[in-house]
Amino acid sequence: MKIVFYEEAYEELKYAIDFYNEISSNLAEKFKKSISDKIEQIRLFPYSCQKFFASYRKCILLKFPYAIIYKTENGTIYIIAIANTNKKPFYWKDRK
Repeated sequence: MKIVFYEEAYEELKYAIDFYNEISSNLAEKFKKSISDKIEQIRLFPYSCQKFFASYRKCILLKFPYAIIYKTENGTIYIIAIANTNKKPFYWKDRK
């Protein structure tokens, strides 16, 4: 399946990588690997993650406080948010 990032999700990803880079480049690399692995899991098995709000699914990263929020539509996976799980829930729900 094709993967498309919402612009806001891509910005959230860049922000998180920058944040972890300020702490440690090694930590940033681990975060990027974790995100990459989860996106590949989503691409291969798009319905394997928890459905939790309307048609949205949530794939939680194991060692970082982030979740990938996505939906599938017409053979495409849309990454809606790279959501910090410590932030207000559903802040991303109005993204179109």
